[in-house]
Amino acid sequence: MVLFTSIALANPDSAALQKCWADQLPTLQDHGTLPQPELSEDQWALVATGQVARWRQQVDDEVDGAVGVGYLAYPMEQVWVGALDDVHDHLVDGLTEVWLLGTVPGYKVLYQHYDVPAPFSDRHWVVVVQNNPPLHAASEGVVWERIWDLDERATGALADVPEDTVPEPEKALWTPVNQGGWILMSCGEGVLVVYQVRTDIGGNIPEELVVRFAMAGLDSMIDHLGELAEGVPEHYVGEHFDIVRPDGTSIPTYESP
Repeated sequence: MVLFTSIALANPDSAALQKCWADQLPTLQDHGTLPQPELSEDQWALVATGQVARWRQQVDDEVDGAVGVGYLAYPMEQVWVGALDDVHDHLVDGLTEVWLLGTVPGYKVLYQHYDVPAPFSDRHWVVVVQNNPPLHAASEGVVWERIWDLDERATGALADVPEDTVPEPEKALWTPVNQGGWILMSCGEGVLVVYQVRTDIGGNIPEELVVRFAMAGLDSMIDHLGELAEGVPEHYVGEHFDIVRPDGTSIPTYESP
């Protein structure tokens, strides 16, 4: 166990944030899975004030994505546990999640069902979520990446979903594109957070509306991750299920005072 702490740390200034990113960019380019976003001076300045820089990521001949960058003034392991502990808290309202066969520490097969407001149909999908050990090793533990993409079995993966997980699952539509992830980078005494998502939810909901919806939620998602990180020393204790670093080693639980 590790000793309890919940003290928020100070934010680096814009120049310090940019240096952290520039120092690790070659390693990200060589070993990262997600695209490496380019931030303007104004965006870096926004992040330095504790706000979230967000924008639309245009991809040639593919579905556009949404990108959010922020800074959380908590230790890396608290932020990582906050992001991965999806059993006890969800970063997205209206989302039902169930771990499927094949899930092990550091690698997750995940069924997700999103309750879409009427008159639209609900959506569901199965993603494979995994850590990036080579990037963690090449950066000497500075950069932690967590990525997801649709299960290569596509709708065949739905056969592993337990019955009665959600009401009337046959009425939900499959999403043809669902990929993204987190880049977490140690910077100063906290963590530079990059979140990316690309989604095509199919049906008759326009892509433009989907991207705008994703972008609108980036601020609250990263802010909520900070709230979860703050609560980790009180929650990640005792017999909590094991959460591992990208190198596969377990993060020890905390000991409350």
